[in-house]
Amino acid sequence: MNCSVEDCSLAVGNAVGFNSIISASRMNSAVVIFLDTIENVNSVVQTGVVIQDTFTKIQSKSSIVRKITLSNVPPFIKDELLINELSRHGKVVSQMKRIPLGCKSPLLKHVVCFRRHLLMILKSDLDELNVSFKFKIDGFDYVVFVSSDDTMKCFGCGRTGHVRRVCPERADELDLEPEPEPEPEPEPEPEPEPGPITVARW
Repeated sequence: MNCSVEDCSLAVGNAVGFNSIISASRMNSAVVIFLDTIENVNSVVQTGVVIQDTFTKIQSKSSIVRKITLSNVPPFIKDELLINELSRHGKVVSQMKRIPLGCKSPLLKHVVCFRRHLLMILKSDLDELNVSFKFKIDGFDYVVFVSSDDTMKCFGCGRTGHVRRVCPERADELDLEPEPEPEPEPEPEPEPEPGPITVARW
C-alpha cells in the first residue's frame, strides 16, 4: 500500500486524537509517528488503524534512532565502505549526508567538510558509539572517527568542546593557537519511500 505521511497521521489521529501526534516523518521504508504518551502508543499498537479502507498493523518503536557523526573523512572514502563498517554496530536507517563547509562566499557553497552524518539504531548492548575505523587506500593509512554524541569531542585528549586538529594540547606542541571549528549548516531529514507505520513516545 502506497500512502503518504499525512494519510498515516490522519489514521493514527482518528484512533488516539489528533492532538496526541507530536511529529511524523518518513524514515527508511517506514512512516514514523511520535505520540505524546506511552498509553496512546500502546493503544494504537493494539487496535491498529484503517488507511485507504485497508486495516494496517502498527509497530512500537522501542529502539532509539541515533544521529551518528563521522569526522576526518576525506572525499575519496566511499559511503558504502563506511556503512559496511557501521553495520557491525547496529542498523543504518538513513542515507549518508555530507556536510557543507559553511563558506560565506557563494563561489564555495558546494564545498563540503570532512564530516558526514547518518541515522542508526545501535545494537541493544550499546548506549553510545565512539569508535574509529582505519582504512588503507593507495598505500596510505586513514583514520575515521565515529561518534553518536552530539557534543564536540577531541579524539586526542578525550575532552569535549573541541576537535583534535584544534586541541589546545596539540597546539602547545605545534606552537599554534587553536581556532573554533565552524558549525555545519542544518541538513534536511532523509526522505525514503513510504512503507509500514511505526509509532513511539516523544
